[in-house]
Amino acid sequence: MTIPKSLQPVLWSKKISLLDKEDDKDYIIHQVLSLGDMKQVRWLMDAYGAKRVRSVFLQHPQRVYSPSAFHFCSRFIIDAPKIRAQKYVQASLRDS
Repeated sequence: MTIPKSLQPVLWSKKISLLDKEDDKDYIIHQVLSLGDMKQVRWLMDAYGAKRVRSVFLQHPQRVYSPSAFHFCSRFIIDAPKIRAQKYVQASLRDS
């Protein structure tokens, strides 16, 4: 399964043609979860499977989420409502 060009706005820092679905899975999964719409999240689940997406989310945290995106992902997509936001949510200007 190739990475659809429709994901380019979500995977903004790299060209789709240069991404490898397996080698870049952490980047792809976190970017789609943090910035994608439901159609893009469905592609993610089809491409990687819910178990693998959950595993990458929990084992390889990235600070790319807004508070609302983290809340939605952790509770409704990943089903890990007790996970702490500290390793996932981007620092705001007030946090600096």
